[in-house]
Amino acid sequence: MRYCELLEAFDDPMPGAGHTFYHVTTDSRLKSIMAGGLEPGHHRRWKNVFGSHLGDRGFVYLISDFPEALRFAAKQNYYFEKDGKKTKTVILVLQNVPTEGLERDTNIEGQMAGHSWYRSPATLPATDIVRVIPLTPEMIENAVVGAVTEPETEAPAAPQPLSA
Repeated sequence: MRYCELLEAFDDPMPGAGHTFYHVTTDSRLKSIMAGGLEPGHHRRWKNVFGSHLGDRGFVYLISDFPEALRFAAKQNYYFEKDGKKTKTVILVLQNVPTEGLERDTNIEGQMAGHSWYRSPATLPATDIVRVIPLTPEMIENAVVGAVTEPETEAPAAPQPLSA
């Protein structure tokens, strides 16, 4: 992405109420999150390629674009596998995220992703989590080749046979 495109993307309006957000977390934290919601600054698990922690305490980190959330989740999953950990990443789908206090994440990865990374100081209740998407090998492969779509919530209906 060119520099001018990055600056223009920054002028895009903030997502409004009712916008869907995605939060990448680990399967080991899922039970706790589903019981108590997402708490700002609870843990900072993600590291960049240099080994330093991403983000600041006191925020819940969100991504507004599913393909970008999938790319980030796949990358973190790769690092877990590389380090021999059994932990897997999952993507939480959130609705009703309060817009008060919502701000763009200043991390360079989020800026390079078209400013689709956000952070919020609000605690997000478990009721705002409308879906949990576990990563599959097919999803990870699609993230790598750039053919990303959010998976169906239910299996599509079987095609009906044509009548003569």
